[in-house]
Amino acid sequence: MKKRYFLFLCLYVTCITFLHGQTFEYKSHSNAGIAGYTMPYRLFIPSGYDSNTSYPLVLFLHGAGERGTDNNAQLTANRGAALWAENANQAAFPCFVVAPQCPSNAQWVNTNWSNGSYSIDNVPVSTELKIVKDILETLQTQYNIDATRLYITGISMGGYGTWDFILRYPDMFKAAIPICGAGDPSKASLIATLPLRVFHSSDDPIVPVSGSRDMVNAINAQGPNNRTPFYTEYTDQGHFSWVNAYNSSDLVSWLFNASPITVNCSDSSVSAIELDQASANIYTNRTKYITANVLPDNICNKAIIWSSDNETVATVNQSGLVMGRTPGTAKITATAVNGNKTATCDVTVSQTVGETLLIGTQSDNFDPYCCGNDGHNAFDGNIESFVDAVDASGAYIQLDFGSSQNITKIKFFPRENNALRMIGGAFLGSNNGADFTNIYTIPSAPGYTWNSVNVNVNYRFVRYLSPANGYCNIAEIEFWNFSSPINGLSEVENSNNLQIAPNPVKAGETITVNGCEDGVIQIYNLKGELTSSNTVVNGEFVLPAIMKSGLYIVSICKDQEILRGKLIVK
Repeated sequence: MKKRYFLFLCLYVTCITFLHGQTFEYKSHSNAGIAGYTMPYRLFIPSGYDSNTSYPLVLFLHGAGERGTDNNAQLTANRGAALWAENANQAAFPCFVVAPQCPSNAQWVNTNWSNGSYSIDNVPVSTELKIVKDILETLQTQYNIDATRLYITGISMGGYGTWDFILRYPDMFKAAIPICGAGDPSKASLIATLPLRVFHSSDDPIVPVSGSRDMVNAINAQGPNNRTPFYTEYTDQGHFSWVNAYNSSDLVSWLFNASPITVNCSDSSVSAIELDQASANIYTNRTKYITANVLPDNICNKAIIWSSDNETVATVNQSGLVMGRTPGTAKITATAVNGNKTATCDVTVSQTVGETLLIGTQSDNFDPYCCGNDGHNAFDGNIESFVDAVDASGAYIQLDFGSSQNITKIKFFPRENNALRMIGGAFLGSNNGADFTNIYTIPSAPGYTWNSVNVNVNYRFVRYLSPANGYCNIAEIEFWNFSSPINGLSEVENSNNLQIAPNPVKAGETITVNGCEDGVIQIYNLKGELTSSNTVVNGEFVLPAIMKSGLYIVSICKDQEILRGKLIVK
């Protein structure tokens, strides 16, 4: 559906670009002092251009898919350039529009898009952005363009370019619209007064939404200001958030009427940083937020940089979210950009007491695959995946832990469909991946019921072997494993111990959790992906407003006990 919509959009934009009187002239630019090649670009000149009148200019930076030399893709692939040249918008806000095209083997910013935030101190300005800057400066010598009314917007790779441009040249642009990009949060003070509209989608599979969140949080941390809400986070746009963004009815008028932000704060240095905890305990593959309070309260630049002295044990992102990696200790440090004050939290990471894997997904700990001779020999990442093993002796599902693990119990439940059920079958284990021995027979399991088998052995590989004339429809397998058993571990069934109300619930509502007064609750989607991590205070937490409707699994780690339950978001 998205592909069809995208193709339709391309045709639509092509039509409005060339049939509504919009003429983007073919141009090219070279500067031997910057690069040894010529950059193609398109230029829209306002109809009836008057050299005695000063005009604003909008710069559009395209995404990775529009790179090349055809000097056309950056116009027809999306609405990013055409929007500002549409007849109605030109009638209200006549302006120049510039759309350069990046070479196929280059990027606006030389950083990995999948990593999100980066440090511009470690990433020199790209040759391509230098050329674009030279294009703008050259155009200002050829046309009456108002240097105080330059605007910039970009998508994806161009979203990175937009953040990079305004952070390196914070006085160059009057307003900016970065879409599904990322920047350097530690430099947010440089653009504390710049009007912004930021867009991203939480389900973006290409550029992590953390890139926009980090920048928005860092900008909001600059102190009291008159900035109205400027961040829009979609939940279902994938990597196409620019479609809705450029269709926002107020976007054009906002851009050309934007006024500098007033920041009511002190320019003095940070005097201290206070963390909400001096030490923290966390399990592997679990997360926990550390919150920093920057003093004094009215300081302008409250940006901080988070770091870990042992990323093998624990990592931390620029929002203070700590992830336990391997057992051990690590020191998490918050450093103030303004004043260089620091505060630390000692984190101890323990082996996770239990892991859940949904068939067809991949995680740091498991690598599932299957094999059969009946045509159903691959998983598609959906909970409906299964190995149809009727009369297909030898079909199996195999899980690779990466290293030997002490497995004390294996639990599973099949699909919620009585017509497809697990009949018999066996679990086998191996430490070398070749010889699977120690067969543990699984009883018949019609319907949607829990079953378990106690094994208490060390395995690197675990295989579920489907019987002949039977089905293998596992929807979820749970391994209770730990390198050394934790005394007092209590496995608690959902229905008796974890009660969530209301359930179903709407996104943004407060949820009451019975069975855990304080702790961290983690919410997983049905692919086993961590969707949200929230702190439970006095038995309550607020469900994030961006949660999509659907069925989720919630897990609360409290002391040495795991409580789990199902949550329906309306």
